[in-house]
Amino acid sequence: MRRPDLAILDMQIGSMGAVATCLDLHLEAGAGRLPPVPALILLDRRADVFLARQCGAEGWLLKPIDPLRLGKAVETLLGGSRFEDETHRPLTVTLAASRG
Repeated sequence: MRRPDLAILDMQIGSMGAVATCLDLHLEAGAGRLPPVPALILLDRRADVFLARQCGAEGWLLKPIDPLRLGKAVETLLGGSRFEDETHRPLTVTLAASRG
């Protein structure tokens, strides 16, 4: 039996969503029933980053997906690193202290 190198999971999988699938893969690997497989979740919206982090996904991409970002994510995950898509990340605003 060949194990997959990477699981690419969409948030809208028919019977079980990406978060539940990712959790299941990690639990099965932790119990020794499956070899560890990194999970890349395809997110529908920026707020879903919270869910991707909570389920332990090794990487995520925010839709719409383009081939360059997908290729970079796959290359990064197969290389053993994490991939966090910075698309549509809110800007960090630093306020200067007022003089008074």
